[in-house]
Amino acid sequence: MLLTLLVCLALTAVAEGLVILLLFRSPRFVYYSLLANLLTNPALNVLLSLATTLLGAPAYLPALILLELAAVAAETLVYRTLCDFRPLKALGISALLNAVSFGLGLALSGVIPGL
Repeated sequence: MLLTLLVCLALTAVAEGLVILLLFRSPRFVYYSLLANLLTNPALNVLLSLATTLLGAPAYLPALILLELAAVAAETLVYRTLCDFRPLKALGISALLNAVSFGLGLALSGVIPGL
């Protein structure tokens, strides 16, 4: 499980880091993206695993939706604070980056077992 968590974190950090670099051409923002992911990604994956372990498979989708929304909210605060983005810009960037990494994870889950 630890290896899976690390792989998910690495894929998320790389995908979101590349997107934010393409958008803003700022290595500093890439660093902030990494900090945001270190804050949210491990917590999301552990809590999602815990929810499905305790509540069963039917809890997966509702827990995933709630945890992804919480990650977007937390990362919005990171981008608002560290990048000095206006609230809606921070929310938009956070939602975009999370959609990219979620999509990548969804695509790779069919290719890499256990992801």
